[in-house]
Amino acid sequence: MKATMERAPGSRVVLDVEVPPEEMHTDIEQAVRRLGRQVRIPGFRPGKAPAHMVERTVGRPRVLQEALNPLVTRAFRDALSQEGLEPVAQPEIEVREFEDGGPLHFVATVAVRPEVRLGDFRSVRVDPEAKPVGAEDVDRALEGLRQARAVWIPVEEPAAEGDRVQLDVTGQLQNGQRIAEKRFEGLIGAGQIRPEVEAAVLGLAPGASAEIDVEYGADDPSEALRGQSGHLRVDVREVRRRELPALDDAFASDVGEVATLEELRVRLGNRLRRGQRVAAHRDALDRAVARIVETSEVEAPQVLVERTIDSFVADLRRDLAARGIAFSAYLRQADKTEEQAREDFRTAAESSVRTRFVLEALAKEVGVEPTPAEVEAEIGRRAAAQAGMDPAHFRRVALRPENRAVIAAEMTREAAVRWVLETCLPPEPAEAEDGDPEPSAGTGDASAGADPPPPGSDPDVAVPAEGGSGS
Repeated sequence: MKATMERAPGSRVVLDVEVPPEEMHTDIEQAVRRLGRQVRIPGFRPGKAPAHMVERTVGRPRVLQEALNPLVTRAFRDALSQEGLEPVAQPEIEVREFEDGGPLHFVATVAVRPEVRLGDFRSVRVDPEAKPVGAEDVDRALEGLRQARAVWIPVEEPAAEGDRVQLDVTGQLQNGQRIAEKRFEGLIGAGQIRPEVEAAVLGLAPGASAEIDVEYGADDPSEALRGQSGHLRVDVREVRRRELPALDDAFASDVGEVATLEELRVRLGNRLRRGQRVAAHRDALDRAVARIVETSEVEAPQVLVERTIDSFVADLRRDLAARGIAFSAYLRQADKTEEQAREDFRTAAESSVRTRFVLEALAKEVGVEPTPAEVEAEIGRRAAAQAGMDPAHFRRVALRPENRAVIAAEMTREAAVRWVLETCLPPEPAEAEDGDPEPSAGTGDASAGADPPPPGSDPDVAVPAEGGSGS
């Protein structure tokens, strides 16, 4: 086999490969055996007919076609090994010549692991920069505790932003589908209610109603409503408003098991300062890794950059859907095309891909790559932790070479980050054990309910606006 390599932009290579006829005999014989198990030849069980009869039955062109893919795969892998290349994506292959008695000639274009030239990473030193905690920070923390312990009180006043409303939404769509959503609840201004419904509810007191025309986009989060329009009636059953507890010693005793409000302020301040120190340490680690990446030379394979952008966009879509917002509506509000939205992620995606390869190169340079035994132990740990999956099945899947390589690469990057943490930063401050109990956010009056989670804070939390008919 002859193979020549040419570098291409985007961390790609072009391999020009030629396999002479004398190196194809084994592959062609194997192709005949595979075909012999597939075709029926009178007088022989499948797979037992002589090779010449199989070939006479199916024809030489079919034999060559059966041999082609395995041949190309083997020759491609041999060419990669010859050039010392590691692919990071599937190749694009163009077969240029393959005739009976002649050579196999193909050209493969493939993205490969880029060469990394590390900078002077051993000299990187980054000090954490904790933000000072002032009285206003303690005030905000106190207000957060106060908001968390608020109760919801029914009022007879018109609904305003920040109120929780209970609605009946009824009506009919153009396709005849009836809408009947009773006792739907949502927080006004939190993205939990469809904008057109929310606009109609604002200013309505309990017992009042409004009628609206609605149109649902082609990418509406609710599949049943996509592309539909109709007329809805919205009845306001209840308006509830948040009532906050007084900020006094009794409140401090309730939430923090302390005697006075001033004591609670002191403890909150200490806790905020500890949190700032931990956050500063994490930020310093990020800056140290970024500095190592910036001083290294590595070209990000564009196929991986595009794949990372795909992942970022998918995350954005999921976050929007969890809040009941169609991706098209987001684009209109941002005045962007989908391609522009993708471009917004390009810099972060390129940085993510470059960081991946730099960390793996660093781990190899400083000798912290995981051993095969450590990878095996990690696979066992993950198998044991899988919920709803047979650990033995997970282990079989994880032990496949491609999956094992992914797990090993993850462990390699984690080991590199630990090395940076231990080498480029001062020791992380130990947590002070002052015995202070954490202030309890509580839930207030259970019958009054509690605040919903922030929009998009948990993609697994169902938001009423996503599946509701009129919401």
